[in-house]
Amino acid sequence: MPLVLHPQAPAGHRRLRSRYGSVVWNDVSVTPTASFRTVVAWRGRRQPVALKLSLGARVGGVSRSLKEFQLAGGIIISRLLDTISRTDRREVEFDWFPEPAGLVDTKSGNGWLLRLLPSMLDGSHRGDLIPAFSLIAPRNERPPRIVDLIHASALKPETFVIENVLGPYVRALAYVMFEHGIHLEAHAQNVLFETRNDSLTGRVILRDFSDGTVSIALRIAKRRVFPDLARCGSSSAPFPLASAAADHMSNDGRPWLMRAQDTV
Repeated sequence: MPLVLHPQAPAGHRRLRSRYGSVVWNDVSVTPTASFRTVVAWRGRRQPVALKLSLGARVGGVSRSLKEFQLAGGIIISRLLDTISRTDRREVEFDWFPEPAGLVDTKSGNGWLLRLLPSMLDGSHRGDLIPAFSLIAPRNERPPRIVDLIHASALKPETFVIENVLGPYVRALAYVMFEHGIHLEAHAQNVLFETRNDSLTGRVILRDFSDGTVSIALRIAKRRVFPDLARCGSSSAPFPLASAAADHMSNDGRPWLMRAQDTV
């Protein structure tokens, strides 16, 4: 199984490369995304995938190597989302980028995570997906894309934003939090909106679950099913898999992310 390395790899991965060598996949094309450590990779006409890699740098004062408990948490959150039926996804009008697998170097505890595209999960996507930050960012001398969408809709700006941006965002995040106990880091980079024919469709797409958490108590109260965690990880992991996703990995067992509060 490959340990995929970022061009700016952390020290532990550079030591591995120095000791054992590495191989460049010349038939694979790669381009970085806005988050820099996540790249999109594809080969020929095959469906592209995203790879969230460990970056040997601090961005915003935070180390951007991908820790094992973050990787495990992302996979567990993705498995929990997989329990949501396609009927409910269509009704709530949301979807996500699945994170089905990853790999870590056991010595440094840093690794990489595989992220699939939503179209591989549900073929109903017909438009373009735009991150929220791209929707509202200036384009050199041109106004943000959302201004063009507002003009095309003929709605008042506040009406457009409430009906097409805030409404779908709150609907999707409230559903996964209050019905499934899943709390996500839903900032402008991790939330995408679907557009089609110069209009927002109302569909929200979520991504990046490494810092997501789950309320096990709420899921039990709601009688939600749990994935079979024994099948999605090694028994030699240095922590219980459920603990990674329930945010028991820090602060002496007391959660400090409080992701649900951040979501609200």
